[in-house]
Amino acid sequence: MFGRMFLKEWKERWGLLGLAIFMIGLFVFLYVSPSASENMRLYSTGTLYLIFLPVFALLLGSSGFSAEFKDSAWTYLFSRPVRKETLWLTKLVSLAAMLLFVFFLISLLKLILPGLAVTSRDLFSPIWMKPDIPLQAFAFTISLLAFFISFSMSFLHDRLFVLIFMSVLVIGLLFAFNKNFFLVVMMKLFSKGFTIPTEFKDLWILAGMAFLGASLLTFRKTDFSQPAKKSKRFIVLVIPLLIAAQLLSLGWAMISGSILPQRKGTWAFTTSDKSIYFCTNRGIHRYDAADDSYQRILRHSGLNAITIRSGKMVFTSGYFGELWALNTNGSDKVRLYPPSSSLREIVSEFVFNAVLISPNGEKAVFHTMSSIRRPEDPSSNRQKRLQPEYYLHTLSLDGRDHSFEKKGRLSLLAWPESAGGIFIARTRREKRAYFTRFEVLNTDFDEVSGWEFEGYWPWYRTFVSPRQNFLALTAADMNDKSVPVLLLDLKTGKLPDSSNGDHYALRDISWSSDESAFAFFVRKPAQRSILVWCYDLESGLASQPTSFPYEPGESSPPIGLCFSSDGKTIYYLGRWESENHLVSIDLKSQKISEIPLPGNLHRAPAQIHTVGRKLLVSIIKEKTIWRLDLDTMDWKMIF
Repeated sequence: MFGRMFLKEWKERWGLLGLAIFMIGLFVFLYVSPSASENMRLYSTGTLYLIFLPVFALLLGSSGFSAEFKDSAWTYLFSRPVRKETLWLTKLVSLAAMLLFVFFLISLLKLILPGLAVTSRDLFSPIWMKPDIPLQAFAFTISLLAFFISFSMSFLHDRLFVLIFMSVLVIGLLFAFNKNFFLVVMMKLFSKGFTIPTEFKDLWILAGMAFLGASLLTFRKTDFSQPAKKSKRFIVLVIPLLIAAQLLSLGWAMISGSILPQRKGTWAFTTSDKSIYFCTNRGIHRYDAADDSYQRILRHSGLNAITIRSGKMVFTSGYFGELWALNTNGSDKVRLYPPSSSLREIVSEFVFNAVLISPNGEKAVFHTMSSIRRPEDPSSNRQKRLQPEYYLHTLSLDGRDHSFEKKGRLSLLAWPESAGGIFIARTRREKRAYFTRFEVLNTDFDEVSGWEFEGYWPWYRTFVSPRQNFLALTAADMNDKSVPVLLLDLKTGKLPDSSNGDHYALRDISWSSDESAFAFFVRKPAQRSILVWCYDLESGLASQPTSFPYEPGESSPPIGLCFSSDGKTIYYLGRWESENHLVSIDLKSQKISEIPLPGNLHRAPAQIHTVGRKLLVSIIKEKTIWRLDLDTMDWKMIF
């Protein structure tokens, strides 16, 4: 019985199957045609995946019970000695097998046609929230959802175009609902201290299953002589099943580990006066060197980065980078951007982590990315809506006097007192030459001056001096493939020669508080050693106070490196055999001393910071902070 019905369904739809084979053949002809350009291959591949497949799935699913509506064949169908649910399942399996056969043919093309796999990888749907989802997986998922929904409703109406219209409408509503549900849940979870998935992708399959379940229950129990009652019963069943699918999707995300408590640890260390500020998953904390104590000054979740200057603090938080300001004592907290917590405002733009505070502590400048058209930009049109646009913003720290301008992709660097302007950087490429350009903007974002340097790829990391008069950065030199450390004087725009030759610079660069010197690590593979370098700005000379060995396979030394508060000593974490050692180097006498570490800090990657006569060691894996009193040389765990 099942085999006969299976073959019958395929025979009745030989026209649809023939259309699918014809369209696949036409695609192959266009793709392999000698006159086909790369753009034509991209368009034809996108049409096959994003238009043909979903439309074919809709046609196939909507035709599920079209034969039974002809000549009132329902009586004949139900007169067979089988249960209703068996008939329904037989039709579903028969048509799903046809859809999977078409999926198989299209998948086979990636093995036959050279270059199709690369073309598919280069395309993605702008509807999907993550562009790295494979195009084929996206198309198959949406087509399967379209098939499930259209088949589920195919016994409710006899007109094919009505079923297709209703199916498309339902899919559109599901996309809109899921997007808003995802954003609301994401913000709530993030504000409560949880990580969130990038998308509830399994929801689409669960939503399709909800429609199939409502269809089966309605098909099994409903009197087919009353069409209105049949449709009403289907709607009453599908709504709670969709809610259950949504909850199951959320529950699966929690069970599978996509939703977890935010990472515990410490990050974003910033020194100000005689205090060190740092973030945890529970808020912003401050360590005071004077009384050797720390306290939480702000309870806040989802923290990303903090900037401190002139008694003011600006921090970013949340999945979309909300911007907040407060005093360094934790008072007068105010939301800067977006001005309110409405969903529409929060998702309209993404605030980057780089935030600069003006020298007087009254304003902040930050960078955002937006894909929403601006009413202030009459030239924006429908085509530009999906293209990201980049804006620079200035905003007073009381939330008023907001201004912005579209500036494109750039990096915010510094806002020094002496220059009276905001320093940004851009990179560009002309043929095989790379250029890095530094610009000085005033508060109206007009360029005051700029310098451009050829031959350097965009830097890996940039480190601004404490008074924001210099930049020390690691950059890839495209001429000899080295990664030198470069110094830029923000007063003159002078970029001296590399301060460490053709070596490979590593990780953080540490500045002395008076801007007289900076230090960094360099890896020298030929000698299997890590070099500790110090660059003196007054003399313009770089020295190598010491080095220590490393074994091949180690990517880097422990990342702790800092100056003492008076700038006369360098501290770093060196590794010998199975233990770490805190090492101090007196820059004047070149004397090197080893400072014992507490037993549980051996071989533990850490960051180190100094404030006054105190040195803090933040243990990355153990999420603890230890304090070393440089006068008594006593260790104490403070966090």
